[in-house]
Amino acid sequence: MAGKIDMDALINSGKFEYYKHLFEKINAERAAVSDGLSPLQINGTHDAFLNASSDPKKGHIFLVQTQGFLPTHYNGGVQSGIDTGGQTFYVLNTAKALAKLGHKVTVLGQRFGNLGPYLLWFQDPGGGVVEIVRLIPGGLKLDAAGHTVVGPSLTPKEELYSKFRGMAEDAAVIGFLRGAFGFVGGYTDGNIIGVSAAQALDVGSIAITHSMGQKKALNEGFKLDDPFTYFGNWFNFGIRKQAEIAAILSASRVIANAPDEAAAYKALYGVDDPGSVFYPPGVHRAFFTSNLLGGGYRAEIDTAKALIAQNNLV
Repeated sequence: MAGKIDMDALINSGKFEYYKHLFEKINAERAAVSDGLSPLQINGTHDAFLNASSDPKKGHIFLVQTQGFLPTHYNGGVQSGIDTGGQTFYVLNTAKALAKLGHKVTVLGQRFGNLGPYLLWFQDPGGGVVEIVRLIPGGLKLDAAGHTVVGPSLTPKEELYSKFRGMAEDAAVIGFLRGAFGFVGGYTDGNIIGVSAAQALDVGSIAITHSMGQKKALNEGFKLDDPFTYFGNWFNFGIRKQAEIAAILSASRVIANAPDEAAAYKALYGVDDPGSVFYPPGVHRAFFTSNLLGGGYRAEIDTAKALIAQNNLV
């Protein structure tokens, strides 16, 4: 990405007008219906989302998860044939936990093909509504007829690096229109998009690396002194490393998932981040064990509280 996003220019752009129009109530509901949701499925969740607390102490939090599949529906748990596993559980259950704590929550995912509505809302019986908005890799594009141009399939995370700028601009516009109070990114893509949008809006941001590209390269036997490892390989480790360093240095706070992660930043990347906070990710035990030990969303609620209390995001 080249330089800070210019919000003044974005506010006067067609992209801004598109999302402003989309988020008007009737158009938002029409968008959901046109993407396959029935009016019954919407079932007032849009109104519930808009009517959620607007108390600044219960601010609107954005979670950015653009590298995996987000589900098409959510009823007490993730129920989708296009779920990519733990990362989806972690993001959506943390979103749900934040919503239960009284926050408006929007999850930014990736839009592609016709594998799910690009705008929908999940309402949990226990309280709280989560909104999902899917971003097109590279940012919003319209054809001559004014229709969105969407790729046919998921863009792998290894191919998203050149598409961050447009996605971050979309995130900033949506955050502006929705009144974002802070962004929480996950993985390299989510962190760069979240940090960039947060800087454009002058709000807080949290980066959660989850993994490190250089560590992955080492674990998979790549030679770090071989230029091909970084710039000729499909994994794009070189670009990923630069993006990870930028996210770590630019975020308001970094959440480490392992106790030695901050030390790894310094050892592998030469980045000293004494403000990094160690907090292990929540685990949905009912999903990751075969005997349904329970645990429900307890871990995710604890994680959500930590995101707020330890990082002064809101």
